[in-house]
Amino acid sequence: MTTKHICVACNEDGFGPSAFVYYVVRAIVEKWREEVKNGDYNFELKIWVLNEAAYEFNCGLYSDLPEVCPKTLDSLIKLKKCNGEVHVPDTLDYLKRYENARQSYNQKVQFYLENCNIAIDIGVPLFVRSAEFAGVNNVITLFDHSWARTLIGICSDEAEYDYNPNPTLQDRDEAERLAAEIASDEARATEVFLFQHYITPPEFRKHWEGLQEKAGFKLDFLRGVLGNRHDPKDSLEILNQMFDELKQKPVLKGDKLVLISPGGTPVWDDLLPQMIDQYIARNSSNYILVFSNPKVKDEYKNKMKNSPSIRWYDFVPRSTQQIIMPAFKLVVTRAGGGTVNDCLASNTPFVCVEEHQWQVRLIERECKNHKPPLIPEFEETQWENFKSKPMRRIDKFFKFFDKTKWQLPKIDAGAESWLVDRHIWPKLIHG
Repeated sequence: MTTKHICVACNEDGFGPSAFVYYVVRAIVEKWREEVKNGDYNFELKIWVLNEAAYEFNCGLYSDLPEVCPKTLDSLIKLKKCNGEVHVPDTLDYLKRYENARQSYNQKVQFYLENCNIAIDIGVPLFVRSAEFAGVNNVITLFDHSWARTLIGICSDEAEYDYNPNPTLQDRDEAERLAAEIASDEARATEVFLFQHYITPPEFRKHWEGLQEKAGFKLDFLRGVLGNRHDPKDSLEILNQMFDELKQKPVLKGDKLVLISPGGTPVWDDLLPQMIDQYIARNSSNYILVFSNPKVKDEYKNKMKNSPSIRWYDFVPRSTQQIIMPAFKLVVTRAGGGTVNDCLASNTPFVCVEEHQWQVRLIERECKNHKPPLIPEFEETQWENFKSKPMRRIDKFFKFFDKTKWQLPKIDAGAESWLVDRHIWPKLIHG
C-alpha cells in the first residue's frame, strides 16, 4: 500500500498559525477517511506538522488524529516583543540570521519533505524555499499576512510605539534588506491563498499581488473563514467538562459568559492579576468572566476556583477554542487573525482591545471598515483607557451587547472544505 505525505510548517509567532492549519488538516483527514470507507482510494495518509513554539498545543489539537504527527522544528520567524509592543531593533537583530538559516533549516526539514506530495506553508518562507529545493511539486501558502511586508510595516511611519524606541533610518534600511530576502522565498510557492480583507488587509494583498506578477504563482482568496458554528449547548457542555477537570464550578444554562482571549501576546500579562483580584473582590456580577490560557501564577488560578464570577481554562482538548465560543455572549480580545477568524466562524460578537502591533491594528481597522462593521466603536478599547479600569470597561462592553441587538453580519464559514475539495485533494490524488 502506498503512503501519501503532506508536510505543514507553522511560524513561531503565537498560536494563530497552528489554529489556521488545524481546520485544513482535519478536513483533509476527514476527506481521506470518507474516501477510504467508500472504497474509492486505498492508501495511507501521513501528515507532519512542524512548529516549535506551539508544539505542545499541536499535540493536543491532533491527539485524536493518528494520521497527524506534530514535530518540533524552529522556523525562525517571529517578532520580538517588549512591554506588549514589537521591539524593532531586537526583531531585526534576531532576523539577521535569516540568510544563514536557509541552509541549516533546509538540512533539518529534508527528512519530512522526502516523498512529500503537498507542502503547506503557514507563514514560513524558509519552508517554502526548502520545499522547492526538495522538488515538491505542490507548495501551498495559506496565510493572513506576509513577513516581508510586516517588516516594512513595523518600521514605517504608520507604526506606533509608546514604550519602545521608534525605528531609525538604519532600521528601515535593514528591514528593506531582510524583507527582500524573505519575499524572494515567499514567492517560491506554487499557490497562495489569502483571507478576505478583514483578516488579510489590503496592504498585504497588494504585496502578494506584486509577488505574483513577478513569480507567476496562483493567487486566490478564501471563500469566508475557517471552521463553523457549533451548537451552544454542546459548547457549554465542553466548557463545563474543562471546568470540572480543573475543579471549578460548572456554569449554568442561563449564565451569561464573557471570554477574555488575549491570544499569544504578552501585552496582557501584567494586567491579568489585577483583573482577577478585582472580579474576586466584587464576588458577584451580571456575567461570568472566563480567561483563556491566563499567564498567571498557580496562586491566582487557585483563587479563581472559589469565585462565583470568574473561571479559567488552558487549551480545549483536540480542538481550537472555536468549538466553545457559541457558549459566550461576548469575546474581549485583540485583533489577531486567528481569534477574529474563530469569532466570525462561530458568529460570536467580539470587541478588540487595541494593541500597538502594526499588523494587528490593520485587522482592527478592517473589522471596523467592513460594511456593516464587524466590531462596534468604543473609546474604552484604547489600551491606556482599557488597562486603567479593565473591569469597568468590560462591564460597558457587556452591557452594550446585552441590551442592544448588535449582530455580526453573515460571514460564510467552512472555507477549509472548499480549499481541500477544490485545491488540495486533487493534488494529493493526482499531483
